[in-house]
Parts: sequence; C-alpha cells; structure tokens
Amino acid sequence: MEATTTITPSAQEPVKTKKGLTRKLVISMLLVGSLPLLIGLLLAFYQGTQSIQEVNGASFQALGTETARKLDFVVSDEMAQTMVLATNPDLIQLLEKQRDAHKRSQPDRSCSIVSTRTKSMDGQEP
Repeated sequence: MEATTTITPSAQEPVKTKKGLTRKLVISMLLVGSLPLLIGLLLAFYQGTQSIQEVNGASFQALGTETARKLDFVVSDEMAQTMVLATNPDLIQLLEKQRDAHKRSQPDRSCSIVSTRTKSMDGQEP
C-alpha cells in the first residue's frame, strides 16, 4: 500500500513566515540604503554641474581675453600699415597728381555741383 504524507497547514506557516520576514528585511534594508544613495547621487550631480559651469566660465573668459589680444594685434598692425601708407611721399605725390588730373578733366562739373548746392542752400534760407 502506498504511504501518503500530508502536510498540515501548521507545518507550512513557519516556513512562510520565515520567507516573508526575510523578504521584508531585505526590502527594508534596500529602501534604507537607497535613500543615502539617492542623496549622494544628487549632491554629486549638483557639485559636478557647478564645477563644469565654473570651468566653462573660466574657459570663456580665457577665450575672450585671447580674442581681445589677437584683435589688438590686428588693429595695431593695420594702424601701422596705414601710417606707412599715409606718410609715403611717393604715394602722396601720385594721389595728388591723380586728383589734379581729375580736376582738370572735369572743371565745369565740380563748379556746377558747388553752384547747385549753393543755390539750394540759398533757397532754403527764410
């Protein structure tokens, strides 16, 4: 004959209670441990963001300073070249000759422009 074993509900209860208690302890430990973890992560994120902003600000400041220095060099170089051109006697003579040639080729036009402007200004006076 076959022997059957039956498990009574009273024998299963201590095993369930032990598993349930272990589960509750593990869950509570995870929850208690996750709170400091989240706070630490948020603080690390905040501090990292702040330091990145400071580094970027310093980088942009250095970039602006370098750009200003380069512009100063470019403007100084252009001013020096302009001074050389403005004081070059050969260039000055050439430009004066061209101006005189232009005046000789169109003397009536310059006089007519002056007279037209003078007449318009006279007409505007009350």
